[in-house]
Amino acid sequence: MSTPSASPSRAPTLALAGVSASGKLGLKIDRVSLEAEKGSVLAIVGAPRDGTGLLLDVIDGTARPKTGSVHAPARVRVARVTLDAPLPDALRVDEVCALSSALRGGASAPAGSRASAGGANASAGGASASAGSSVSAGASASEVLGALHLESLAKRSVRSLSVDERRAVTLALALAAPVELLLVEEPLALLAPLATRVVVERLRERAKTACVVVATASPRDATRVGDRIAVLADGVLTPIEESNTVSRDAGSLRVVVAAAQGKSGAASLIGALGREDAVVRVDSAAFAAGEATVLHVHGDDLGALAKAVTRAIAAAKVDVDLVEPSIMPLDAIRAQIAAHAAESRS
Repeated sequence: MSTPSASPSRAPTLALAGVSASGKLGLKIDRVSLEAEKGSVLAIVGAPRDGTGLLLDVIDGTARPKTGSVHAPARVRVARVTLDAPLPDALRVDEVCALSSALRGGASAPAGSRASAGGANASAGGASASAGSSVSAGASASEVLGALHLESLAKRSVRSLSVDERRAVTLALALAAPVELLLVEEPLALLAPLATRVVVERLRERAKTACVVVATASPRDATRVGDRIAVLADGVLTPIEESNTVSRDAGSLRVVVAAAQGKSGAASLIGALGREDAVVRVDSAAFAAGEATVLHVHGDDLGALAKAVTRAIAAAKVDVDLVEPSIMPLDAIRAQIAAHAAESRS
């Protein structure tokens, strides 16, 4: 099995070799090998049923591998953000920041590494800490929250936070962590639209000083965040760049027509696209009145297609909210991986 590899010039912060493990509800990972190092974000694409949570459990030391080996930082040097964003409801947000700083201990936390092999687990540096206990010592609440523009939440009670606010606070705590390894489940889920761009920027900044691994069921989110992408399907990890499988549909653009334009605006744009030689096919998804219309525009050359779409938008005189490369859905990626595996065996 190919391995998503870190830089060959230095030992990786995180390394799994031939790791197999089993979890609840029949979840499993099978002979997973990967390497990750600071300087880039590794995005693992897969649904919970594929074993993404179990893989992160093995990486952070809460689950033991049956076979294979795991090399990772000491558990106190690992922060993990889960989707449920656990925070103490009885405290204010700034009090959570202070508590997190005290629990983590900042720079005084001992360094070290953790190695697991075939179910035996040796650990240096203390117990694992969640994202809620991962703020560096001395960081004020305004500094922690300011990274994601959340200063206005400082005096709010955790209980009063909306789902997206709670999620954003949890991410801010993790981003401020004095850790060597940051694990994030669904990094862009349950966030307000504006926060999505900021989170992507901050994760990339954090990757300059820490190894960052994200797991998501969204191929689109993976391409937004990840520098390297691997797909976990039914417990088997396949690096995108080495599998003849691509996450981007190289000849397709996704165009979101503004809701105010209505279906007539989308129809005008489709007509204009039909007059462009670079456009081979247009697929549309029409929603209820008052909602945006999504067009998937296909061609043989992405560069020529982008120019054609730009001309068509101007000719149709419609407002669009977004133009971006189309992303293959997870099921389609799984199917391509399976087809490639079948070809390799034949």
